[in-house]
Amino acid sequence: MAERTVGFSRADDVGVIRLNRPRTRNAIDPGLAELPALLRRSPGASLGDQLQAESAALARTAATRDAAHGIASFMARTRPSFDGE
Repeated sequence: MAERTVGFSRADDVGVIRLNRPRTRNAIDPGLAELPALLRRSPGASLGDQLQAESAALARTAATRDAAHGIASFMARTRPSFDGE
């Protein structure tokens, strides 16, 4: 398979990744919402600053209902259904 660059918005369309989309059409996955800011700041940030920012983002997203539901679904070996909350 030839290597090619695929934008994030098309990645699941070409089978690179599989996104578990929220049931609510306009819901934004809190975890994915954190990524753009983390990626934008990373080139100019020190490793310590970047790790601190990622740790804070993880703490914010781990406190969501979707995170709790995802962990419970994983433990129960069931398919999760995310709402973007």
